Amino acid sequence: TENSINGYYFWHVKQQLIIDGDHTIASTLDQSESVDIDVISEDSVTDIILSYDKISQTIRILKSCSVRGLLGNSNYLTQLNLKVSREDCTLVFVSNAPEKQILNDSDMDKSIEYYASMTDKPVHFQISILIQIIRYNDQTQIPLPLSHRNLTIKDLLEMIEAKDSHMYLASCETKLVLSNNMILSTINETKFFLVKESQTCLVSIEQSKDVLLVIDDGTMRDQRYIIDATMNDVYQHHKNIGQDQYLSYNNDIAPSRDTSLRLFINPTTLSVVFNITYEKPEAHVTVESDEQQEPIRFQCSPSMSFGRLHEIVCQLWKLKKNFYSTTLSDESIPDEDCSLTDTGESLADIRLKIISTTDTKCKIEYQNTAILISTTNETLLKSILDEALEKLLIPRNAEDSFKFCLLDDPDNPTEVDLDSNINDMRSILPPKTDTIPLLLEKLEN
Repeated sequence: TENSINGYYFWHVKQQLIIDGDHTIASTLDQSESVDIDVISEDSVTDIILSYDKISQTIRILKSCSVRGLLGNSNYLTQLNLKVSREDCTLVFVSNAPEKQILNDSDMDKSIEYYASMTDKPVHFQISILIQIIRYNDQTQIPLPLSHRNLTIKDLLEMIEAKDSHMYLASCETKLVLSNNMILSTINETKFFLVKESQTCLVSIEQSKDVLLVIDDGTMRDQRYIIDATMNDVYQHHKNIGQDQYLSYNNDIAPSRDTSLRLFINPTTLSVVFNITYEKPEAHVTVESDEQQEPIRFQCSPSMSFGRLHEIVCQLWKLKKNFYSTTLSDESIPDEDCSLTDTGESLADIRLKIISTTDTKCKIEYQNTAILISTTNETLLKSILDEALEKLLIPRNAEDSFKFCLLDDPDNPTEVDLDSNINDMRSILPPKTDTIPLLLEKLEN
């Protein structure tokens, strides 16, 4: 029992708790030379309930203490057997149940006395694990306080009413889509992406003949990642890939670890296959383009021809190869049959650039994304739409669900016929306009 002689208590200032009257002086000092102890009256204290999962405890505490101190007090958390980081926790004021108040940052600075004035019942705070669900398309967050972690990923989806069977939760750390049967207590994470199936891709890793590595079908085939995961995320997940092994694409290039999976994805199948190889590609290549936000970096054989390299890069960036050329650092255009070795460039750092050979481009805005497409005056908008959908990883069979608007007036865009061509758009815009501004919109159902 607490020491309450004549209605007074001993208050341990550092530990922010009332000292039990049965404690010895030695246990109170805890090997310290000195400790600050206040004497407080019973009028300045109150009893509250602090709970986590199925465990609860009654705490006698100063009314003036801030609620934040409850999560900062290791003595309370130890008694509740809390095994997650306090940074991943929040408090829920449950005294007025069924109404529950999730305390935000400013709420946590309020005093115990403030919450006591809000209810006629005992003051009860529930420690909850704060799960953050982040919508992948717009980055809005859904806070989800949980009183325990014995829930499956499917339970979380149901709690946020994600009723679409093609919705998934993905790890923010590994970029892997999580199985619906996975139990939250087995994952040391509190932040997850909410993704649509179209925002994910299936990655399979196949074994080359020269690789002595056992392929585990459960981990090496059809692993689902979010589309903006990188090669490094794939390497990190597959720890059994050795330091002297590489993931190659089309048995041609070994992409750098910072390369986004988005580049390799087939828009129709939303999948990609890599091969494991021991062969160390000697040529280190960086390819840039004024139309792309990031360069492509990869290793390949020095014997690769520029024709093949041009084809690969255009495939990754989803470009019409006839509208582009590959140039060396001195802006010269090598012959297609010329190999990387033939250029005399250092194999340790070959820098190339993809340039457009057309005078006209379309700048297409869609949601928060803008893409550039090189084109000709005779090209139909329907063809531009197909190319835009491919770049955005939207299946072509969805083309009937989209429309183009010409941004001749940004405040009042003009819907245009997909059977129109680029020359038709030029006739509407000011003379000598070389970049056609278009807005891609999804049709309302």
